[in-house]
Order: sequence, then C-alpha cells, then structure tokens
Amino acid sequence: MKKEHRKKLLNSDRKYKVYTSFLLLSIILSALPFFKTKILSLPFAVPIYWSLIICIIYFCIPAINMPNKNFINGSLLGYAVSGAIIFVALEFLSAVFMKKLEASPYDISAIGTLLNILNIFPQLTAREMIRLYSFATAYKTMKYRRIAIVITTLIMILTDINFTKLQTIQQDRDLFIYLIKNVAPIITKNTLMSAFVFYGGILPSIVYIGIIELFQKCFPVLPELPWIVEGAIGIAFPSMYMTYIMDHSSNQGKTVVSGKENILYLISLFSATMFSWFCVGVFPIYPSVILTGSMEPLIYPGDVVLIEKMGSLSIWWAK
Repeated sequence: MKKEHRKKLLNSDRKYKVYTSFLLLSIILSALPFFKTKILSLPFAVPIYWSLIICIIYFCIPAINMPNKNFINGSLLGYAVSGAIIFVALEFLSAVFMKKLEASPYDISAIGTLLNILNIFPQLTAREMIRLYSFATAYKTMKYRRIAIVITTLIMILTDINFTKLQTIQQDRDLFIYLIKNVAPIITKNTLMSAFVFYGGILPSIVYIGIIELFQKCFPVLPELPWIVEGAIGIAFPSMYMTYIMDHSSNQGKTVVSGKENILYLISLFSATMFSWFCVGVFPIYPSVILTGSMEPLIYPGDVVLIEKMGSLSIWWAK
C-alpha cells in the first residue's frame, strides 16, 4: 500500500511539473521576436492569447495552491494599492519638480483606453497565475524550492526585457543607460511581484502593477524623467518595499506586532523617497554619472560627481 501511494504521489508530482513547464514555455514563446512580431502584433492577438492561457489554467489543468500559512492576502492587497500609488506619486512629483511632464503617446480616447486595458490585464493576470502555479509546484513537489522559485522569477525577468532593442545598442554609454533605466527596474519589479505572489497570491501583484500600468497607458500627461532619475526610482522603491513585505510576512504568526516594525517601515519608505528626490535634483546637491571621457584625466567615465546648484551656475565635486 505504501509503495502504491508513493507511486501515485510521484506520478502526481510529475504531472504538476509538466503543466508548469508548459505554462512557462507559453511565457517564453510570447517573448520570442518572431512570435511577438508576426503573431502577437495582429489585432486583438495579445488579449486572445493570454485569455486562452487563463482558460487553460482554470479549466484544463488541476489546481494547485501554496500552503495557507503563506497567504496574508488581505493586508498585502492594501500594501499593493498604497505601494502603487506611492510609486506613481514619486515619478509624477519628480517630473513636476523638474518640469518634465509630456503628453501621453498612447491613445486615451474611450476606445483607446478600452484597448489599453484589454492589452494590460489578460497578460498581467496570466503571467501572475503562471508565477503562482510555478511557485506552488515548486513548494509541493521539489526539494530545492527556493532555487525553483528563483528560476521562475528569472524567466519572468528575461521575458520582460526587450532583447531586440538591446541588440541594436552599439555604444557603451547607451548600453549603460538602457541597463539602468530599463533592465534594473525590470529585475526589481519582478522580484517584488514574486514576493507579492508568494506571500499573498496573484491579486496583490495584479493590483500593484495594474495601477501603475493603467496610469502609464491611460493618463493624459506622463512623466518624462531623465534616465538616471527613472532608474533610481525604479530600482530603489521596489527593493525597499519588497524588504518590508518579506519582513512583515515573516512576522504574521506573532501575536503582537511591535511598533518598531512600523517605524522601520516608515523610515525605509522615507529613505526611498528622499533618495529618489536626491537623484531627481530636488535638493541643492544632486548626483550625476560621467559617461564620456571629455574630462579625463581628472574625471573618468563611470565616475559619480555631486553637483551643487548656485543660481544659474553649478559646481561639482568628484566622488
């Protein structure tokens, strides 16, 4: 009896791994240049493709869930909403301070907004459902769960990066800008979403990214920030917010939550805001990265300098 039971468990585990591999391959397929340009570029192809994946997860494969002890969906949903609003406010207020607001390049008419929503939420929902399914499969069937979760997150990161654009970059300066402005924020964003999914399910993750993308695709005026500012906000805020979520989630079993944790959260949030505004140039002194060799041998490419505003003039210190 024990052998038969063990055999059934192994067969069940193998099936979950096969389903997970299929779902992850569907994400990889959607990121391939040929499939992306030839198939998903067709009208309504994106929402149809991801809606099909959602139907497969709901109706065609067996459900699998993370252990209940990891779910604190109610509180994380509130953090997702507040985190998204804070992130949007950081970018928008930074753009207001720097006078870097531009008209939206997206169609914000009623039909355009509807199409934007159709392109956002089926894809976002399907990806987060696959993320959760992969995490649950790793937690249920694999010995090295953390490694499997990291690999899943890495797949999500790689399929989010525009490698076609990356291949067109020829100069080191442009490559450095692209990595700071685009790639690093994608890494921190997906890591935060993995934390949301692991501790609270797909809803907090969908709400967090959904609010941000709705603002970016449907708001008539958008921030057009310098690359270093956009990169600083995109890296610092998700990283610090993820740290707080993980610390808070690990203490859910405690009967008493100390005020010290809330103070540390406020300090970290305040620090992220101040750091972002420091990089923006809100304060009299702000940093800048040297990208060319025009000031050698005193300053080399890659050096960080601090610039002080002095009326119409500025002075700098090499760091």
